[in-house]
Amino acid sequence: MDLVLVGKEDVSYHEIRSIVISLGLQNRVHIYNMIDEETMHALYTHASLYILSSLYEGSEQAIIEPLVYNLPIASASLPSLTTALEKDTLVTWFRPMSVPDITDACKRILTSDIRTYASVDLSEYSPSVICAKLLEVFTLCA
Repeated sequence: MDLVLVGKEDVSYHEIRSIVISLGLQNRVHIYNMIDEETMHALYTHASLYILSSLYEGSEQAIIEPLVYNLPIASASLPSLTTALEKDTLVTWFRPMSVPDITDACKRILTSDIRTYASVDLSEYSPSVICAKLLEVFTLCA
């Protein structure tokens, strides 16, 4: 199984690349900066699971797209995400700074007989619904 890392490049990328090279994993770990929709579609289609290990993600939008592809998700247990996606059947949560927790979450997903998750009603994340929610927040703050 290969590891694919996708995201905006930051100062830690050189460190990640150095570790990958020192472990001789250049052919198994693929690092992409921002990529086009077609490539993302291919990655999602062929993925075994989606891992969100962010320490600061402020929106459930980061895991909506993998849900569309019916991917099992292992995610850092962040308040903004756990509130939005309360069902444990959709996401396997882990403590973001705990390597054993992350490892356990991924192993549970990959060794599970049930690799598909319940369909999610994504209508509440449509642009019109999100705009209405934002307007409500702005109205309350005005």
